[in-house]
Amino acid sequence: MMQESLKITPFAMLSRSAAGIRGSTLIINMPGNPNAVAECMEALLPALKHALKQIKGDKSEKHPKHVPHAEATTPADTWDRSYKSAYDAGEKKEEVGCSCTH
Repeated sequence: MMQESLKITPFAMLSRSAAGIRGSTLIINMPGNPNAVAECMEALLPALKHALKQIKGDKSEKHPKHVPHAEATTPADTWDRSYKSAYDAGEKKEEVGCSCTH
């Protein structure tokens, strides 16, 4: 939704950045301008049916390129490995710290 909106206005990044689930309700942050809402709905509708199925627990519909979570390398895994390599050095009694260049 944001990607499509950014083609129209650079201000899209200010009002199209939140979505979530509460219970079984999908909550999507929409812009305040009615014309922008209509533009966002065009981008959102193709994924909406899939999102609602997922919320209801239907896991049968998968994208052909979907990699099962157990086999995927996620950014969280990358972060975890980086953190451990930076701070597990405490066992060796030497201070390593992170690999960032500050």
